[in-house]
Parts: sequence; structure tokens; C-alpha cells
Amino acid sequence: MSSRVKEDRVFLDWRENLQFDMDRWERAGRIKELLPTDVALDAAGRWLPARGGELGQAQREYIELGHAHRRYLTRRRRMLYALFGTLLLAVSVTAGVAIDQSRTVAHQRDRATSAQVASLAQSLGATDPGLARRLAVAAARLGDTPEAWSGLLEVRNQVEKRAVRLPDFDVTTSALDDDGRILVAGGGTHVGTWNVDTGEQLGSYRTAQRVRNVRLSGDGTTVAVSTDDETTVVLEARGLRRRGHPYPTGPAVFLLSPAGTYLASVVARKGGGYGATVWQTRTGELRLQRTGEMPFKPSFFAGEKRLSLTSSQETGKTVIWADLTTGKDLPVPDFGLKHTDYPGPLAFSPDLDQAAVLTEDGLRVSDLYDDGEVGTSEFQQVPEQNDDQVLYGDDVHFSHDGAIVSVGFTLWDATSAKGVEPIFIYPTPISFCDAGTFRFSSDDTELRCVGEDGTFRSVDISHLSPHGTEASVSASAAAVVASKDGSTIAVQASDDSGIQIWSTAPLVKRTRIPVPQVARILLSPDGRLLAIPQGLTKVQIWDTEKRTRLGTLPGFLGDFTRTVAFSPDGTTYATYDGAGDAGSKGYRHSLRFYDLKTMELIRKKTFTLRTALLDFGTTVTFRPDGKALTVSPLLGTVAVPSGKVLVPGTTGLHLDGYGPDGTTAYTDPDSVHSTLTFLDPRTLRSQGQPLDLGAPVSYDAPVAHSPDGRLIAVAQQNATAADPSSEVEEIKIWDLLARRQVGPSLKSSTGSVALLTFTADSSALVTLDGQEFRTYPVAPSRLVDELCAMADGGLTEEEWQEHIPDVSYRKTC
Repeated sequence: MSSRVKEDRVFLDWRENLQFDMDRWERAGRIKELLPTDVALDAAGRWLPARGGELGQAQREYIELGHAHRRYLTRRRRMLYALFGTLLLAVSVTAGVAIDQSRTVAHQRDRATSAQVASLAQSLGATDPGLARRLAVAAARLGDTPEAWSGLLEVRNQVEKRAVRLPDFDVTTSALDDDGRILVAGGGTHVGTWNVDTGEQLGSYRTAQRVRNVRLSGDGTTVAVSTDDETTVVLEARGLRRRGHPYPTGPAVFLLSPAGTYLASVVARKGGGYGATVWQTRTGELRLQRTGEMPFKPSFFAGEKRLSLTSSQETGKTVIWADLTTGKDLPVPDFGLKHTDYPGPLAFSPDLDQAAVLTEDGLRVSDLYDDGEVGTSEFQQVPEQNDDQVLYGDDVHFSHDGAIVSVGFTLWDATSAKGVEPIFIYPTPISFCDAGTFRFSSDDTELRCVGEDGTFRSVDISHLSPHGTEASVSASAAAVVASKDGSTIAVQASDDSGIQIWSTAPLVKRTRIPVPQVARILLSPDGRLLAIPQGLTKVQIWDTEKRTRLGTLPGFLGDFTRTVAFSPDGTTYATYDGAGDAGSKGYRHSLRFYDLKTMELIRKKTFTLRTALLDFGTTVTFRPDGKALTVSPLLGTVAVPSGKVLVPGTTGLHLDGYGPDGTTAYTDPDSVHSTLTFLDPRTLRSQGQPLDLGAPVSYDAPVAHSPDGRLIAVAQQNATAADPSSEVEEIKIWDLLARRQVGPSLKSSTGSVALLTFTADSSALVTLDGQEFRTYPVAPSRLVDELCAMADGGLTEEEWQEHIPDVSYRKTC
């Protein structure tokens, strides 16, 4: 995202908040207390000179009225000070009324300021995550506003864990060590090194010529600096003391070995072709020279002992391995490469069991000992690379445990039995981090990088656990469902014959029920019972806590999960299906109720309707009190267990669920319709205005309602900002009371969201994205607690005075 696009976003957010405040002022009868606050007027002062033309006449008048009111308040305060002694008695008589009015004004002021501070927090998320978190908490403490809630969600779910700029000069080149702990940056004639964890500057160095590139050894001990005179000097990272004489590396590519013992350079030769040269940096000795028709990409491995050179030449070897202790070539394992492949950067796992190489066909991970290809994936997310990025050979990296491979902005699972799979795409704009600077922290919980301006950034990737751990399933879900109360998830992986039962808070696997593969499953509202279809004629009922089968009931027609239902208390099972042709009268339909304690039929009711069951998408939904259920579209609402029709259905009826208290019902959006429609349970007719969610949901994607009825979460396919023809699956959360989206869209890391469910207390959203479970906090109280912990406390008094000067300081964490 360019700086212009980011500025546009901040401006549009500010203008939207301005319009919101102005609309509220209009609805309240234009009371002066709701005119723009000092914070809002200061923000307007920053935008009006450059973009005032993008405001409407009414918006400009609203701002001018705010300025006039502020001038009036200033004059009035002066008059009040002069008249204070005279009015003291009157003030004491009317103190009660004044206090109430003051409280009202203060409350309105705090809510208006809350919206402004929330907008500021969102704008700082990418540049100062720590301050953004503290401001978001302050906004929530000032007022329970929709803007504050959105700010909490956006700041909490942003990927940046830290963003800090340590160099005090203009940076043109930078690098990190293999742990992302030591930073070297250069620009102009300045070079500096820092410990990014402590902020300590380790050294400073001035060059005679302009700095062209800097490199850092993997262990963070050695720095190499090339300058415009086409030479490179080697320095100790701490203190930046020079080691030996300059090396004639030329204008092209150079690389340091993991411990800084060797310096490799690739340059174009005067007579044609390319040459690769390696020096021993402690003695200055020339250790290796190789030539080729095309450029080499150097990569060190096996400590300081070996060097690999990959080349795009179409004849001869595409990969050369050399032993730096002897200067001789070594046998090269089979990477599965053809001579016509274009081999890019090459990386080796820490244990040297695997090598990852980037080709035109994609990312290949190969076993170095068995010569067997572990997996190959079509690599559609390869970042656009220039010659420097390809030649450096440092765009591909293994995590320290060897489970993940990073290629620029994308992380890949190197352990999957199905082949190399993408598991994470760094969503921050590419301009924020150079593709060749991505590194894993020593514990593999952070992805670290450096931007073009020398800003260090870290991203939390602790959720990227290897497949098969308790935070994931072994393969994509063949069947998955959540209980209505949000307490339980049942999932069957496509490679597993059993059904796993999970708790959502905390997210842990409780047990496994051994049953064959099925396409659909259904949980009771409290998650205690599980219905599993057995062919088209039977349904098994299981107790998920005891792992016992309670019995088998008759089967179903149509969509299993929609034509059967559990009562809210889990004591009754209802099934609805077609019973046959009734001739000229229409079709017979059957509704049956079963006692789940005895597995006996309670009542069977047969209805004759003009339409066959399978002509419409039928749903069976119990009312929250369990005394009635609705079969849509044809039958309507019937009493339980008598089967008496209370409200007849219609061909246009579609009811997906009830609100918690049963006073509202709704029709969810689907892959065709983008609206959430509200229904009156007493008439089964539309009630109020539908809520347009902006786009239809993804095909067969889940829709989740929070147990408290406040929120809805949907998965949608939306065009990306960078490429409108490309789509990405996003998860959106909507506040049904405020009728607006809460926070930013959450990006799917796989494009395959199989499950959405809120936890039982409605405080978090749980997703199954591909094979990984994720938990996103959504309740403001929970978001505040987590952000306070992440930010190590709230705003200081100095920060409060700088950003919220119109409101007295208060402790927020």
C-alpha cells in the first residue's frame, strides 16, 4: 500500500467520523454541546488546507460553527471569571442542575473524543503499534462507541507486533542476522548496527564513498559494506572496527558466510560471462573462483565449509557445490531440477536434511539424503523479483526448527505430507519490508524484517503450529459443525475416519468418536449430543462426553443438517421429510418427534402440501423456549410435540434461526443474497430493514451468530485492492444493534474457511481456516485486557497530554 493510499484511508476515516458527529448533532437539534471538540477542530485544521475541497458545504459549515463556538466559549470563560464573585451565591443555589449538565456535556465530550482517538489509533497501527494499542484502550475507556470497538479490533488483530526505527540517518540498505536480532543499516556515508530487542546501538562507521549495500553474517558478528568505488570492507558488528583490507567485489552481488569467515562475490567478467570469487575474511586469502555463462546465486551452508552456486544457464550444471576447505567441487544431490529450470535462491534446513529452491515452476523442497522430492507446490505468490533480489540468494529461508520456509512475504509448511503448502502471507504493504530481509526469531514465534526506510518490524506467527498439533486438524475438513451455544466443535478431517470433539474456550481437543467418513454432522445446541447420518435411512445419536452411541433413529430426505434439529434442552429430536405422493391433493410431508432419553417416537404428524419437499431448501429450527419449531418454507411454525400449525408457511419463507429471546428471527445471507433479513416470529413476515452485508457469502461458507445475539460473522470473497480481478476470502463481523461492520475484515490465510463460531460468552470468534484453528477476541472487555498486556500498560500522562489534551488524564490499564 503506497503512502498516498494510506493517507487517503486516514482522511476517509476522519471524514466519515466527521459526518457521523454532524449527523448526531443534527438529530439532537443542533445543540452546541455536540459541535466539534478541540481534538476534532485540530484534526480539521490539518486536513482543510490540502483537502478542504473534498468536504461538503454542510461539513465545512459544521467545522466553522465549531470554531465559532470555541471562540464563544473562550470569551464566556473570561466573562465568568470577572463575574465569579457576584454569581457565587447563584451558583451555589443551582449547583445541582449545573452538575447534571456538566456531566452530560462531559459524557458527550468523552464519546466524541473516543471516536477521534480510535481513529488516531488505527492510523498509527503500522508505524507505532505500541502507541496504537495504548490509544485504542484509551478510546474504549473514554466511551463505549462503535469507533472505539472497531479500533480495538483493528489494533488487536494487526499482524505487526513491533515497529521501531533505530537509525537516525536516511537509510538505503539494511540487513538482519539469522535470528532477526542484530540490524545493520547504511545510507549516504553512514553505517550503523543495533540490537533491535534492546534498542542499543552497537557501532557506527563512516565511509569515504557512498554506501551501496550492506550484509550481515548469520550469527550477527560480521558486517560487509560495499561502496561506489566497487570495493567491500569487512567490519566487526560490535564497534564496527574494520577487519583487513578492502575486497574488489565489483558492482554486483556479495554475501557473507554464516559466521563471517568468508566473503563471496559474483561479478560480470570483461571477456563475457560471470565469475564467482570467495575470500577468507580473517586472512584475506582467495579460497575459490568459478566462472559461468550466466549469473550465479551464492548460498553458504554446512557452517563455514561449503558454498552452493545456482545458475540459470541451460547447459552444464545448474547447481554447483564447493568445499571451501579444499576448494574442490562436491557431488550435488538430485533436486528434481531440469536444465531448463530457472533456479532461484537456494536455502538449507538447519539440520541439512532438506534444501529449498525456487524455480519458475514453484517452490521445491528436496531431501538431501534420500534424493526424494518431499513436495512441490505451484507458487502463485512469488513476489516480483529484480536481479539483485534473485542474485543475493537470501530470499529463501528455513525456520530454526525446519518446519517453515519463507520466500519473501509468504510462509510455506515444509512438513506437510501432501506437499509444500502456503500457510501465511504477510499482509502489510510490500514497501514496508524488503523481500530479502525476512528472518525468523530464535524461537520461531516471530517473523522479522526491515523496511526500505530502516524501520524494523516483527510479526507474531506463534499461531503457525505444524499440522497435527492440538491447534489444527490433519487435513481439510470433510464435515464440521459448531453447537449453537458456541461451546463445542465437531470436525472430521478428510483423512480421518473419526470425528474429533473440541472445546472452544479454551480451544482444546476433548475426544474422538470412531465412526466412518460422513459428509454432514449435527450437534445439539449445548454440544452434548451428536447426530451422524448412516446412509439415507438412519441417524446415529452419540453422547460426546461419554463417547457412547445412545441409539439409532429413522433417516431423512434433503439436506441432513437442515431437515433435522435438536430441541434447545437436548431432550427432543425432530425430523422432517417427504412421505410420498398424495395425488391431486399434492404431496405428503412427515414431521416426527423423538424422546432422546428413550429413543422412542413421541408423535408423528403428516401434512399434505401442494409442493414436494425437495423443491425448496427446507430448514427445521426450534424456537428458543423449545415449545415450537418452524419448518420453512412450506409448513410454518408448529407446536411441540402436538404438531399443531401455529403460523402457516409460504413458498417465500426461509428461516435460519431465532434470536436468543425468541422475539426475532432471521434469514441468513447466502451465496446469492448479501442481506440479513429479520422476521417477526408471530407472523413469519419481514420485520424492519434488512441489513446489507456488502456481498454474498462464499459458496457453502458458514455464517455464525453470537450466543448473545449481538454479532454475526460471515466469510466472503472480495476483490483485493492491489488487483480488482483477484479475490481473497475475508471474514467480516457485524454489530446487529449498530448495523455496521466492527473492525477490519480478517484475511483468510488459506482461502478456505470451513467454520465460524463464537464462544459461549460471545467474547471471541473461532475459525477453522484450512487446517488451522484460530481464535479472535471480539468483546471490548477482552480486547482491552489483551491490549493492556501487549502494550505493557496504558498511556502515560505525557502521552495523554499530547494526544488527548481536552480531557483530564485517567489511568486506562
